[in-house]
Amino acid sequence: MKRLYQSVREEYPAPSPGNVTGTIPDWLDGSLYRNGPGLFEVGQTKYNHWFDGMAVLQRFHVTNQEVTYQRRFLQSETYKKNMAAKRIAVTEFATTAFPDPTKGSIARAVSFVTETAEPTDNTNVNINILGDQMYTCSESNILLRINPQTLETEARVVLTDHIPINMVAAHSHRDPGGALHSIGYQFGKGAPKYCIIRTPTVNNGQGGYSQSKLVASVTAEHSMHPSYFHSFGMTDNYYVFVEQPMLINVWKILAAMVKKHHMLQCIQWNPEHTGNLTRFHVIDKRSGKEVNAELPYVADAFLVLHHINAYVDQGQLVVDVCGFHVGDILDKFEMELLSSDKAEEVIHNLPRPYPWRYVLPLEADIHTEPDSNLVTLPDTDATAVLKKKKIFCTYQPLSEQSMDLPIINYPMVNGRKYRFVYGTGFQASPANQFAIFKLDINGKTTEKWCEDGCFPSEAIFVPRPSSSREDDGVLLSVVGTVGEDQEDFLLILDAGTLEEVARVVFPGIRFPRDQHGVFLDGQ
Repeated sequence: MKRLYQSVREEYPAPSPGNVTGTIPDWLDGSLYRNGPGLFEVGQTKYNHWFDGMAVLQRFHVTNQEVTYQRRFLQSETYKKNMAAKRIAVTEFATTAFPDPTKGSIARAVSFVTETAEPTDNTNVNINILGDQMYTCSESNILLRINPQTLETEARVVLTDHIPINMVAAHSHRDPGGALHSIGYQFGKGAPKYCIIRTPTVNNGQGGYSQSKLVASVTAEHSMHPSYFHSFGMTDNYYVFVEQPMLINVWKILAAMVKKHHMLQCIQWNPEHTGNLTRFHVIDKRSGKEVNAELPYVADAFLVLHHINAYVDQGQLVVDVCGFHVGDILDKFEMELLSSDKAEEVIHNLPRPYPWRYVLPLEADIHTEPDSNLVTLPDTDATAVLKKKKIFCTYQPLSEQSMDLPIINYPMVNGRKYRFVYGTGFQASPANQFAIFKLDINGKTTEKWCEDGCFPSEAIFVPRPSSSREDDGVLLSVVGTVGEDQEDFLLILDAGTLEEVARVVFPGIRFPRDQHGVFLDGQ
């Protein structure tokens, strides 16, 4: 399995044709873009953590039932400095910059202080779309604009040049008009704040990140220990996010500036600090105010990295997440282990998330009857009970199958009642096979695709044009393989049946283990 986490060094700036087995639907026309870490050594220095690797962009261009492949390293300032220095010269999430070995002790100390204080722009997590513009992002306040055809890096955006924001989560939402909605942090005077940001789409040169606005903010409940989050939910009228006991220690961040520590050393799973609770925050999009702030929605402590969907049904907010019972996961991706024969053991022993449903009664108030279930929806076992001025929520398991990286038919059902969700994970039996899953929430069934030695990436749903059926389309997944005689491939599945439609092999090309991506029609 260590093969999945080895560096890729070759770039493919010119499109390389693939060999297609099966038949690609004639309506599928566009490009799948993937972003993730792909280079884990610079000179003699090595990254400590999988999240730290230098960003690699991939493009699978599908047209006329054929596919070509391109790959480029993101030309960030961090990448350029690392390559020029022939070492890791900028601190990442879990790796501190290495001092310059060619300088004397004093000069080395001065350069080390400078390099560790400089924020990285190695945006290797996700991709944002604004009109016809594409940006790579991570969990910082920096984004890089990418040319969709060549994958060249064109511009750099620093959000703090436009709005008072310090960090932004890697997952955003798009509304029907193309505007981007994001969640981030504001550190400054007083307690830290969680902020919702709206960025208008780019149209005729107008809009974009320079026109971003803060539309809502919530003060962190624990002022020196704000919560880490990676995603959130959005409906037509509400934002919803969780304040969970994966905590950012502000004291350690301040000390890190002196001690030259990395960010991972400042984040800790600490449910005792939050009273073993996770809190839901619901923001009214029209007013920017928190709903029921005086009666907080809480649940037994859990961790969520990826929200599935959220929608309102009969005055109640349904919030579906991939939830972890425990949160000690961020420190599990050590490259020393993932690049060794212990990789399989590490991956199999990771904490596993499950699809859960919470229901938040929006119309509850101080006059609500205590100790009774406020959830009145007929098709859920989730509960919400008012106790001691808090609304305690319990989840309904949507499946016994562990899965993460959830994907829905976003244009059709995001923020609306829905039926299907796709994800990846290890199947329950046999436990050593990694699979793509399709969960039918209404039918309470789970289908899967898997193959020996194959490890599919996040499966991107592409809807069939003009279809009214929620699962009418295809799934695209970049599949890494671990067998010596296996080749990596692009997998195309029928989203309705999970039957393989086609696979595309690019002889001699191995893909990096990426994180997130997007499909763009006609690109």
